[in-house]
Amino acid sequence: MNTPGEEAGSTSAARVSAVEKTYPAQALLFQKGEKAEFFYLLKEGRVELFSPGEPETQIALLGPGDSFGEQAILFGGVRSLSARALAPVVCVEMQAEALRELLEGQPGILKPVIESLLLQLYMQNEFKASKAPYVL
Repeated sequence: MNTPGEEAGSTSAARVSAVEKTYPAQALLFQKGEKAEFFYLLKEGRVELFSPGEPETQIALLGPGDSFGEQAILFGGVRSLSARALAPVVCVEMQAEALRELLEGQPGILKPVIESLLLQLYMQNEFKASKAPYVL
């Protein structure tokens, strides 16, 4: 069995390196305030995005096929939330800098469309974290 964050295998596409990692239940994948260096694709298990504090605020529950850590691609900087494995997790971690470089090389409309989708995801998570009432 792999230890938390241990590599299970790696692949690369173009200039983007993707590493498959496993985490046991209750492991922190990242914490609020840490440098945002990776984007994640969840292959197996469940991940909780939460805002730490007293009490903790759950922002999202993620399952296979979901992605998270989008602010690493958009802005770099630091994490605005924490991520915890709720069950054993297998995910693919991709270096944000390599993804940003890959996006820069995309022709035409692809780059702004991807950036827009990532920004929408980021804003949705920030909105949930703020606990603001939803008004149409």
